[in-house]
Amino acid sequence: MGKWGKRVIVAAMTALVVPGEMGALVPLAHAARPAQTDAESEIAAALYHAAATQAAAQRVADATIQGLRDQIERLRLDVALGKDEAASVLAGVRAELAAREREYVARLAAKDREYAREIAVLREAVEDIAKTSEGVRALALFNDGDELGAIAILDDMNAARDGIRALRSAAEKRRIATLALEARLRGKLTTAALIARYEQIVALDSGVWTDWAQLRRLYTDAGDLAGAERVAKRAMAVAPDDRSRSVAFNELGDVQVSQGDLSAALDSYRSGLAIAERLAGSDEGNAGWQRDLSVSYDRIGDVQVSQGDLSAALDSYRSGLAIRERLAGSDEGNAGWQRDLS
Repeated sequence: MGKWGKRVIVAAMTALVVPGEMGALVPLAHAARPAQTDAESEIAAALYHAAATQAAAQRVADATIQGLRDQIERLRLDVALGKDEAASVLAGVRAELAAREREYVARLAAKDREYAREIAVLREAVEDIAKTSEGVRALALFNDGDELGAIAILDDMNAARDGIRALRSAAEKRRIATLALEARLRGKLTTAALIARYEQIVALDSGVWTDWAQLRRLYTDAGDLAGAERVAKRAMAVAPDDRSRSVAFNELGDVQVSQGDLSAALDSYRSGLAIAERLAGSDEGNAGWQRDLSVSYDRIGDVQVSQGDLSAALDSYRSGLAIRERLAGSDEGNAGWQRDLS
């Protein structure tokens, strides 16, 4: 059967519009869609198939517009039946189809002011959607009749954009908060004002553990120990590495000491100590990790003193002292190490 015989069968099966009648616009172009969808073609198809376009066509009686519609339907069949044609030939047919669809919409808008306003809104939306390859793919699905699949893609794209905007806003607020912390040290801002800033930051970007750690300190300064404990646990949950987790355990222990829960504090400090010991043992030349270990020993010793376990406290302090002696001896010109030792 030749190409034109196939056209007759397809026309009968899809109930295409015949001259003088208005029927549903059937999306056929997907039958021969190219691997890379053309944005301009998809925009033109979306506007042509729009409900507003069909409604306006019912209101406007114009022979030229009807003739364009007939041309468009014939070109749509050519595209649908042209999957075996050369890619260049099919691309030419699709380009001609898009041109006729654009002309149809333009002529209809010139005849109907209400439609012109409606289609302008839709045009702005689909042109914006088609600015990305994912948007063009979504528009192609929509034009092919998979409206829900297209909307799901666009929802995902919108969520991703919202997330990017939130991260950018958080980064800017974080930079401002750094200066605000300095202003607080100079007595120009209150702790409550800083808390509000950091709460905004973590609401926009909850994955930066240092934000939570800073918020913990601010809550503690404000006397909100329940809030401090909550954000300390959050800091621990998002800590990106072992060293950060060790610090987060120590900060949680600090809050628990302030709450008077020495048993829980000792457990937290020991959890931090276990991590610090592992890190220090893996790289004895890492002075920062060695110092972290000595700090953990000191915190544990402080709790043991408060609990009345002086013998255990002495052992803890001596362990910390031994590390400080090694560090101070390795760099006698390092005032920080010498101060730690004193």
